[in-house]
Amino acid sequence: MTMLKRYLIILLYISIFLCLYSNILPLSVHWPANGDKVTKTHYEFVDMPTDTTVWDFSHAIETGESHDMRWLNLGDSLLVRIEQGSQSTYGYRNDTIIMNSYENALFGMYGDIAPIVLSGGFPCTGDSIISHFDFSGKYCGNNAVRFSGVHIVKSLDSGTLILPNDTLANVIRIRQTVNGVLNVSPHAYLMDDEDSQSNQLQHSIIFDRWYSQDFKYELAENILNSYICTGQVLQQSSATYLCSPDEQELSLGIQYQDPPRNNSPINGNSHTQGCSIHPDENFFVLIDDSNITVTFNSSGAWNSNGQFSLILSDSLGRIWSSQTLNNSSQYQVSIPTSGLPTGNYVLYVSAGEETDTYKLQIK
Repeated sequence: MTMLKRYLIILLYISIFLCLYSNILPLSVHWPANGDKVTKTHYEFVDMPTDTTVWDFSHAIETGESHDMRWLNLGDSLLVRIEQGSQSTYGYRNDTIIMNSYENALFGMYGDIAPIVLSGGFPCTGDSIISHFDFSGKYCGNNAVRFSGVHIVKSLDSGTLILPNDTLANVIRIRQTVNGVLNVSPHAYLMDDEDSQSNQLQHSIIFDRWYSQDFKYELAENILNSYICTGQVLQQSSATYLCSPDEQELSLGIQYQDPPRNNSPINGNSHTQGCSIHPDENFFVLIDDSNITVTFNSSGAWNSNGQFSLILSDSLGRIWSSQTLNNSSQYQVSIPTSGLPTGNYVLYVSAGEETDTYKLQIK
């Protein structure tokens, strides 16, 4: 199999993988419950311009294909989504959700730096949640794969959604944009020279999803894919999926569960490294025997106009600490390490729409 064919096969599955990012919304009516299952119907693509707030899918043409989406809730901080032969995991704490992993029959990918799906609820119209991601794994158990880039969730507007058999007002349109670079190796591990531009394939995806407060899952979904290599467009594809109010009422009923909350980490024993300092343009991280201490440079160019957010996640996507800080009165925060299991962690430091990440290890 040529390298190009291998890229395109993997991109087909990565498209499914990325579809899973922004379907979890931290509002009680939208929170997935254990055992939820709904059917999504495939339609020919219906293009919706950004300069309208009336979205008409009433004349969408069915392709005759559909698939089920299922959810499992494992423990108090892990969600699993099963769709189109794939499985993805998400970690959450309160209203912050990150994506951790994706697996199917051909390959598995795990987040060295996992993207923040949502934090603090729906973004207000025009606001964005921006974070970086870096996933790596194996294809067919032999070939190393890496996919990294920028993930953006933005609330575009609200308006009226017209479906084949329903019309709903006060619907919110959420746009998710994923821009990344894919590296595939013929070896079990990515070699240094395989990070060169000649071995990289750009993958750009735009998801538009329409949500109503009255229904748990997205009512409509548009997906646009672009695959680019050395400046040339290799392939473009698009799809529309509808999950009607009737289908959601039939499958889920109208009684929705309040979201579970995990407000304290699991107790455990750990030993931290003696002392480690990480300087960054925007913040400093100090790790000692008892704390992770973050000091902010809020007086510099990286200014959040009032607030910083700080999220600590482990390699399984579980969120162990999530805090919001007022930079006018607090420039430093400490996270105790005595209750953290040993392993690798990622620290997300956000100001406004900017997010920086720092990998650390608890020994």
